[in-house]
Amino acid sequence: MDRRQDYSVWSRVCAQNGENCDCAPDQHICAIGWENRADTGTDSGRFLAAGARRSFWLRTKQGFLAEGMPLLREALAKTETNGIGETANLILESNTLLQFLKPSLYLMVVHPGKADFKQSAQLQIARASAFVLRERLPAAVHGGENKPAWTGVSLPWLRAKPQFLQREGEPLPGGLARTVREMLGAAPGIRL
Repeated sequence: MDRRQDYSVWSRVCAQNGENCDCAPDQHICAIGWENRADTGTDSGRFLAAGARRSFWLRTKQGFLAEGMPLLREALAKTETNGIGETANLILESNTLLQFLKPSLYLMVVHPGKADFKQSAQLQIARASAFVLRERLPAAVHGGENKPAWTGVSLPWLRAKPQFLQREGEPLPGGLARTVREMLGAAPGIRL
């Protein structure tokens, strides 16, 4: 059975560094767009380039993700099976969406060397199944912690879960692929 990623979804509430980044819909509270090309340079295009069969982007105005849930449910209903009667594997890229669902697997990508660690991600750190690190976590120094660039995040939380080092541009670590297969094989599906 091919357990590879069948579909990808990108759901992000509009706000980047506290500023409007023009990703929110202009005329409506929420909108959904299906990606058709892998060469657009967008995140949803990169999902297609990586092997996803379908990809879409749910956009909402700041604070209106709940209003976007009917659109998300409708889109997911179109992707429920992979064409041969099996339930499709899905990737949902969102921290905020965790307010509405409990995924079978929640991977969090973190970069200890960069100060940018979204508050929405920090709020969900305890729910992560595993962490994909863009660089190694700082080691404890003389009984104390050598701090990463970001603040407000407990290193023990990160160290208590499986960690996989994958620097940007590197292939997927074999241990991560194995862990994902095991977790998806043992976990029940999710429902919205």
